[in-house]
Amino acid sequence: MTKREIDFLIAKKVMEWETTHFENIDVMEAYTEFSTLVIGEDFAPSDDIQDAWLVVEKLKQEGFYSFHTDLSLDSGREWWSWHFSKGVNNYGSQQETAPLAICMAALKAFNVEEAVKS
Repeated sequence: MTKREIDFLIAKKVMEWETTHFENIDVMEAYTEFSTLVIGEDFAPSDDIQDAWLVVEKLKQEGFYSFHTDLSLDSGREWWSWHFSKGVNNYGSQQETAPLAICMAALKAFNVEEAVKS
C-alpha cells in the first residue's frame, strides 16, 4: 500500500470525509466541510505531522487515548511506536516516522482491513 493510498483511506475511513478517486487521471480527492483536498498534496497525514495530528484529534473525539514511544535511541535510527486505545482494545503500529505510525495505528483502530493485515 502506498502512502497516498494510506492517506486516502485515512480521509475516507477515519476522518469520514466524502472521497473520490478519478482513476482516469489518478487523482484522489477528499471533501471536507470547508474545502476540497487533493490527497497526497493538500492532505498527506502519512508524511505531514500537521495532518497526522488531525488524525490524532479525530481519534480523541471518538474516545481513543493516544500514546507513543520514540524508539530511535534504542535502534540508532528514527523509529516510532504509536498506539490508540479504547477500553480494553489497543491498536498499534511501529514505523520509521511518527506520521506513518499514527496513520497505520488509526487505520487498525478503525478496523480497516488493509491495515489490520500489516
